[in-house]
Amino acid sequence: MFCQNCGNQVPDHVAFCPFCGNEMPVEQEPVRKERPAVNKKVIAVFISVVLIVVAAVIVVLTLTSRVFVSKYISDAISPEGYDGYAKVSPEDVVDYEAIINELGRAKYNRLGDDLLEDAIDVSFDKSTLLSNGEEITATITIDYKYINSYDFSKKLSGKKSYEKTYVIENLPSAEQVNPFDAIDLVIYDKTEGKCSVQYKNNYQKQYGKYTLRISGENELELVDSLGSVLTILYVDFSSDNYISTGKITVSVDVDEKSISEKGIVIPEKQTQLAPVECDYLSDGASVSKNDFDALKAMAVRTVNENYSGASYYATYFSFEEVEGYFHDTLKNRVHFVFSYNNNGEKRYVSIYFDNVKLLSTGKIYQIDELEAHDGPNYNYIYDLEIGLAENWRVFYRFAES
Repeated sequence: MFCQNCGNQVPDHVAFCPFCGNEMPVEQEPVRKERPAVNKKVIAVFISVVLIVVAAVIVVLTLTSRVFVSKYISDAISPEGYDGYAKVSPEDVVDYEAIINELGRAKYNRLGDDLLEDAIDVSFDKSTLLSNGEEITATITIDYKYINSYDFSKKLSGKKSYEKTYVIENLPSAEQVNPFDAIDLVIYDKTEGKCSVQYKNNYQKQYGKYTLRISGENELELVDSLGSVLTILYVDFSSDNYISTGKITVSVDVDEKSISEKGIVIPEKQTQLAPVECDYLSDGASVSKNDFDALKAMAVRTVNENYSGASYYATYFSFEEVEGYFHDTLKNRVHFVFSYNNNGEKRYVSIYFDNVKLLSTGKIYQIDELEAHDGPNYNYIYDLEIGLAENWRVFYRFAES
């Protein structure tokens, strides 16, 4: 120590300076400060928090580097189509496009467009002809090894398979088309044992966005508002049971898939209809006046092309061939006889129609398709009236109007 008065060094722990007698301060033992006790629980909590944070960071990093399939499986689906005719596809269940965006669109496009569809398989217990209120189950199976082998920036993750049940709802109703409504007559041609159909004149009927009409080729067709043909309805006939039932089976063949997707359905594709019979004209008196006048008008137009001023004289009808005279295929012939003046002399000409067929309604069958022939001269007309008439099993002269 040093005396604070004289500055001399003095021994430690003396009460007075031996040189000047100055009282020396008593040197105290240094106070030892006690450190506060460390709380082990606090340390444990702190360490736990740190570990949780680190784990959370790890989890976040892990999650952000993975794409979980379950996130992209739909809870509800919207089938395409109409009530009773709807269908579902894998894209309705799994959002493939969103998953591709997560994996990395650019790389995916470089690799190919079908990778994800190959890796994620969706199967249904029923996928077509779906109706409102119906339940269907989808099973989703994922091949993670396959898709992750392409080293996208993120990995596809989740369970190996998922199963979802969906209830079909909110499907619109399809338009129900009755193609048989367009039919005016079903005709059974006894001469050929065949059937044909006669449609209603200028028939058109609206079904939603589409129109059922008769085409220029005499076919039933469905067209849209622009006149584009959606489909043709092919009408077929069967007369197998006609003798016993008196009815013809009429059926319609159509591409059901193409029309059901557009909201058009044909519930009844077959029906039975009583036909009108058709046979060769065998009795001139049975022809209706309207059709006789129409046939006569066709004859008048033909005769006027070659004989100006010709006047109607009479009509004759012959039935069946005279052996060795008519051709084998001739079943009947209707003559419209006209008179005309040739240099002051009265002469005659015949305009005739062969194989005229008559419906049981009294109407001439396909009258517009009959061909008018320029027939014989006066001598034949004389033979027609005088000579051959007695050889014809049926001979009839219409009364001149």
